[in-house]
Amino acid sequence: MELILQGIAGAIAKLASLDPDVIDAAVASLVVSGSATALAVVTGVPLGALIGLTRFRGRRLLLSAVNTGMGLPPVVVGLFVVVFLWRSGGLGDLNWYCTRQGMVIAQYLLAAPSIVGLTAIALQTVDPLLRTQLLSLGASRWQAAWLLVRESRLLVLGAVIAGFGAVQTLNPKGYTETPLQAGSVVWFDPGTIHRLVNGGGLKILTLMSNSGLPEAGDAVLTLPPEHLTDRDTYLKATTLTGEGEARTPSAMARRNLALEGFAVLRDAYEMHGSSALDDFYAAAIRIVQPQLADWRRRWEQGARRRADETGAALDALEAGTAPHLQTAELHQLAGPTEFGRHGMCGRLDTYDLNRHP
Repeated sequence: MELILQGIAGAIAKLASLDPDVIDAAVASLVVSGSATALAVVTGVPLGALIGLTRFRGRRLLLSAVNTGMGLPPVVVGLFVVVFLWRSGGLGDLNWYCTRQGMVIAQYLLAAPSIVGLTAIALQTVDPLLRTQLLSLGASRWQAAWLLVRESRLLVLGAVIAGFGAVQTLNPKGYTETPLQAGSVVWFDPGTIHRLVNGGGLKILTLMSNSGLPEAGDAVLTLPPEHLTDRDTYLKATTLTGEGEARTPSAMARRNLALEGFAVLRDAYEMHGSSALDDFYAAAIRIVQPQLADWRRRWEQGARRRADETGAALDALEAGTAPHLQTAELHQLAGPTEFGRHGMCGRLDTYDLNRHP
């Protein structure tokens, strides 16, 4: 403990005296981070605008690459850069290993996918009629794109500074992207095909109004059609293998399949309208039917029981009594029985309600 306190005291002294080594480290950090961010903005915003405003061959592949890049752990990116900058690596002749240039490359690879993806999301939230109006008034495509970037500048700036997210939804009425940022409250009905996008730094609290049925298999992932032919085929593609962190590879593979199928559904809707969803809906019904008895039990013991208790309390109040007041008390669970379990929408801390006294 004494050694730790001495270290803290020494660090404070160096900061207070503006030690040259501390100043040099701070300047290096600012230069590296600033350069990487500037490069990511200069290249990422135009590419995000291209993805967000146009449709072209290879767009789906590019989107998949961007989404993958947004989810890469920093350690993986660092190892990737080291392998290439090592003397025997593909870029070894540059002699950038353990240099500021190498650090700029690593930070650029971390920042660019988020800026590209979130810029695309920001531009897609702008009213599409605005672009049509700009083009009809004589603006070129580049001028219209620049004006749309200006229109969504605060959202694009959010992508550059802190990140944000979005919820992408698809139903018979069409495809919609709704921005998410701190304080946003959105909800959708059960059965809405959706994808949540966390651009980094955004914490999402998800509340389920249907007794938590999605985690009991109620939600059917948007896998490509070949994985939806029957229940066994679906379960083979979605069941996680291993225990603890060993389940992560299969969870990521499941997520990637769901993203691939979501893109297929979205493109099919653009071409054929709401009928493009019919096959997916039919497959989902076939897959979940064997679970209906369990779901009914969960509903009867959960949401329905609580609703009946509320109705009984209202009846008692109407009769001039309130027996529930005599039994009212505070309830508390000891804590999660499992931390960080892979779930439908991310990591879960699970609670065992049977432990409730």
